Amino acid sequence: MRFANGDTYRFAAYWDCLPGGPCRGNHYHLDKTEVMFVISGELRAAYYDLDTGQRVDIVLVAGDLVTVHPRLVHSYMALSPTQVVEVASHPYSPSDTHPYVLL
Repeated sequence: MRFANGDTYRFAAYWDCLPGGPCRGNHYHLDKTEVMFVISGELRAAYYDLDTGQRVDIVLVAGDLVTVHPRLVHSYMALSPTQVVEVASHPYSPSDTHPYVLL
């Protein structure tokens, strides 16, 4: 499965989550765009657009591909053991990670 093609990414990570609580997110970025691909499992995902005030709650499953743009709050909670690959436009920077609790 191809999840990136033609773009330049400056960060790549693999992460996994187990059921039992928020595992990733509860923040937004001002500069970084993230692309994540769910390898296996299920995640409850919550997104909140700081510009429009729109909130979306969905379940992501194996094979789903999500792009998280700047100013989009994102949070993930595992519904089953889950594996994810993430690439991003910018390197990880604590100064571009702004807390905002959704889950």
